[in-house]
Amino acid sequence: MDGQATLTRPKAVTGRPTRETARRRQEELLERALEMFSEHGFELTTIEAIAGSLNMTKRTIYTRYKDKGELFEAAVKRAIDRWFIPIETLRAADTGKLETTLIAIGRLRLENNLSPEGVRLQRIVTTEAFRFPEVYRSYQTATAMVINLLVEIFDKYRAQEAGNWFDDSELAASAFLSMVNAPARRALLLGRSPRPASVDSFIDNTVRLFLGGLRPGS
Repeated sequence: MDGQATLTRPKAVTGRPTRETARRRQEELLERALEMFSEHGFELTTIEAIAGSLNMTKRTIYTRYKDKGELFEAAVKRAIDRWFIPIETLRAADTGKLETTLIAIGRLRLENNLSPEGVRLQRIVTTEAFRFPEVYRSYQTATAMVINLLVEIFDKYRAQEAGNWFDDSELAASAFLSMVNAPARRALLLGRSPRPASVDSFIDNTVRLFLGGLRPGS
């Protein structure tokens, strides 16, 4: 009728979450699980506590994961995938000179390892490696991708430069990552991260020391 507002019938509510809502709740579950496993450890963290912190029922979690161990693995593997620097980003750090390339890659790796997410992930992977070897292998697989990239870089610059080179590129790559990560290991043990200025100085000096062994006499 003229002069009267048209009434609109409200849409029926199905009670079923949308795909986006379900995806978001899944992300929240995995993130909260990781937080609680990191804070309390695997043994002391319960499905009940995780569910309660999210206003979620235990049944909802158990429809997705058969037990606490499966939830732990899913949460940590997701964190590994999200935290590791993409190989494309590391490859783009190649400046055309070996020293500055290693400085750039070393800084990216160390800053990432010293981030709160990096320290948290390294701590939980190390602590629970004996119980969840698959999680540790996932972490090592991601690290192996970085080692393979460094092998490519060393082989490329060896072919371009004359002189004496250490001929085991894979061992050199593993040694470089271990040297670069030393401040992150200390932060993991002591709970204190170095200042950014000291990180820059550490990377510069470490790369020069490493190159002395990679290219002796050069």
